Amino acid sequence: MIYNLFQSRATKLEAIHPSDGAPSVWAGGDSYSGTTVTPSNSQTYLAFGAIVRLISSIVARVPLKLYQRTSEGRLPLRKDPRYSLMHDEPNPETTSAVFRETLQGHACTWGNAVAEIAFEGGQVHSLWQKNPALMEVKRVKRAAGSREKLWYVYDNKTWLTPQEVLHVPWFTGMGDWGLSPVELHREDIGLGIAARETMAAWHGQGGWPGLIFERPREAGTLNPDEENAFLDRFSDRFQGPRKSSRAMITQEGTTARVLNIPFKDAQHLERTRLSIEDMARIFLMPSFVLGEDKSGQSFNSLEIKQRAVLDYGMMIWLVKWEQELNRKLLTKAERADGVYFEFDVGGFLRGDSQAQADIHDKYARMGVMSPDQILANLNLPALPDGVGAVPWMELNRQPMTTAALSQTPAERALLLEHAEERAQTDALLGTGRVEDDSEARAQRSLAARYKLRDAFFGVLQQNAARVVTSEVNALRREVDKIPVTGLAEFESWMAGFFGRHETFAAGVMGPPLFAYLVAVAREIAEELGRPEGDFRATVETFSAQYRDAFATRQARASHNKMLKIMRENAGEDNLVDLLQGRIADWEATGAGRIATRESTQGMGAISVAVYGFAGIRRLIWNWPGSKCGICPNFHGRTVEIATPFAKDGDTIKTPEGSTDYVVKSIISHPPAHGGCQCGVRPG
Repeated sequence: MIYNLFQSRATKLEAIHPSDGAPSVWAGGDSYSGTTVTPSNSQTYLAFGAIVRLISSIVARVPLKLYQRTSEGRLPLRKDPRYSLMHDEPNPETTSAVFRETLQGHACTWGNAVAEIAFEGGQVHSLWQKNPALMEVKRVKRAAGSREKLWYVYDNKTWLTPQEVLHVPWFTGMGDWGLSPVELHREDIGLGIAARETMAAWHGQGGWPGLIFERPREAGTLNPDEENAFLDRFSDRFQGPRKSSRAMITQEGTTARVLNIPFKDAQHLERTRLSIEDMARIFLMPSFVLGEDKSGQSFNSLEIKQRAVLDYGMMIWLVKWEQELNRKLLTKAERADGVYFEFDVGGFLRGDSQAQADIHDKYARMGVMSPDQILANLNLPALPDGVGAVPWMELNRQPMTTAALSQTPAERALLLEHAEERAQTDALLGTGRVEDDSEARAQRSLAARYKLRDAFFGVLQQNAARVVTSEVNALRREVDKIPVTGLAEFESWMAGFFGRHETFAAGVMGPPLFAYLVAVAREIAEELGRPEGDFRATVETFSAQYRDAFATRQARASHNKMLKIMRENAGEDNLVDLLQGRIADWEATGAGRIATRESTQGMGAISVAVYGFAGIRRLIWNWPGSKCGICPNFHGRTVEIATPFAKDGDTIKTPEGSTDYVVKSIISHPPAHGGCQCGVRPG
């Protein structure tokens, strides 16, 4: 009679790691070693779980910041909401570290890290991690012959465009969805789990191998109850780590014989060591990160060891994160302007105290870093009174500004060049002017206002680009959904969006418009010989009203243009393409058109307001001489300050061969038409 104790023990252990019940395409399946391998239970295998946690913790702990490249180097954009989003809190329920650790863990097991990007007012508001097991990608054709469009479908319910999903995959086959490391390396992970369970079973028996009990034929055959009773008595007395090495007495000639090979001969320890190296190879990490390194390679410093981890295993993950964040959270215009996300790996690669001191000393001697920058790297406060803000030189370690005093006159002239340019600009804008008759002052004031308009055009265009980009991105996403959600849903969404967009536009354009209007008002105050403070309250009130009027005007204009296209092309198969065409045109030209209109309209509006407050009763229209067929007809027109220069329906003569211009609204100040660059002065 033969009894195999080891077989019954293995059957009990098999239930320790049941299948997750998810589809095998996502969750893995049975391996040839007999173990079930899934993304969930794979992490219970120490070597695989350790490498996943290591990679996830590095991605979570390395600071992730939003920068902009400038002539002064890269600058962190701490006031941008997206900086806080990825550095501190991606959503109200989690921190940035937990968010990144969770997503990276998904990428290392399921093969995909996915998060929904939530928008508010056309801007990124928050990011929410999603279960990759419930996400799938689909390609849908809008119409016959058209290109397939990629969609993310969550839980078979929510359809999301690629712009609404942050997606960091592992290795991909076709680029749209990552392969699962667990599925791809199921046999290697399963072999490691099987080896662990084998060792656990062996130790659970107190080091006993599988046994066969033999009885002589003349002793008779045991019935099933007697067999079970014998095996139970044996297990209770001899199996288990605390019962090993006990003495045993057999009866009726029964003998015990070892069934399996000795444990050391099975090379389980060598298999475990090899499995650890295999887990590191899956993620291209050096095996020493798991405490296993038989290469004999030595490292001169902690920094070099960390560099090996970064170069071989981590850099590809950091690059994937950075590129996906830049692509999904930033606009093309922002990226072109030098804005980007980047992991600050300096802290990760920081060496020991002596190495840090040596490199900082070298940078200080070269004038590359200022004392305050070095202190910031060490998380220490800056020197008082700005003493450490300037890099130092080797001339007895004195500030560069002091060293400049010993330079030649030609070298000092180069250092002062920018200061001289600023002084010339200030003089051009009116500082130190010699007062004469009011006509000359008015002409100089008008010329200075034109220069202010040109000077502020860039910042107005830059902020207008943010308004346009926010609008374009939101519209583009929703227009793409029309074939799925329908026109009624899109119209309802637009009504709510443009209402919210007014607030966003006012917030973005408000600061540069206020600065511009104040500068124009200051110039007029100087022209009139009045203190700037006389007009301060008027300018502040007017600027707030102008800002709100701009936001309302802009949102309504965009909304109406989209509705007009929908009305004029109702039922057309290419309606989506027509709407996208309007969006593309607005993306290309919108910022410039807004800046052109508001720089002229703002100057004209604030001029009329300040002149009126100062008691000026008559205004003269001034055409600066730019190429135009309409404005020369306005040049020199003089009206009472409360009287418009033109009324709705008036016809303005244009050069021969051109269609006369019909005024479509009351014109109380420039612009008279799109692209107009005129101004007004006292009459």
